[in-house]
Amino acid sequence: MADNFPCRSRPRAQQCDAKGRGDFMGHTCHAPAPEISVDYLLNVLGEEASEITQAACKAYRFGPDDCRPGTTVPNRIQIAKEIGDVLGMMDMLRRAGIDIPQEDIDAARASKPRRVKEYHDLYFRNTGVRK
Repeated sequence: MADNFPCRSRPRAQQCDAKGRGDFMGHTCHAPAPEISVDYLLNVLGEEASEITQAACKAYRFGPDDCRPGTTVPNRIQIAKEIGDVLGMMDMLRRAGIDIPQEDIDAARASKPRRVKEYHDLYFRNTGVRK
């Protein structure tokens, strides 16, 4: 069963139920893995990652609660949607047989605050500018 449900490597609150339905950022595992090449999936993953960059830049420039003209979606929600798209691509890559270890993701996530502070402090020491 775990082979059919790539979300099993996620924390329990982010997993699908026995029928492949889940509420975490709208993802489900019940659909069969599409016949899409790994090359194509990796390309789309890169595109989705760049969309996180774009959403983050919009939030920085206009504010996290600002909405793009013509929409009612705040920039912070757009960031969440783009992160969800990356997680969806990760699930598709796993279903396509690409081993993306959750423990490596969790370790990188856990160490990120320390690494950000380390580089922030280094930047401040070198420039005298606090950001």
